[in-house]
Amino acid sequence: MLFNPGTENPAIYLVLRQVGIEVEEACHLVLLSTNQYKASHCG
Repeated sequence: MLFNPGTENPAIYLVLRQVGIEVEEACHLVLLSTNQYKASHCG
C-alpha cells in the first residue's frame, strides 16, 4: 500500500504488515512520472 508524503501512519503500517501487506511511503505522481511505479502497486 502506498502512502503519499504527509499521510504517514506508523500504527496503520504495523497492522498492514502483520496481515502481509507491503507498505511504502512514496509520491504516486513521482513514481508515475519517473516510470518507477511497480506492477505490484496495481493489484
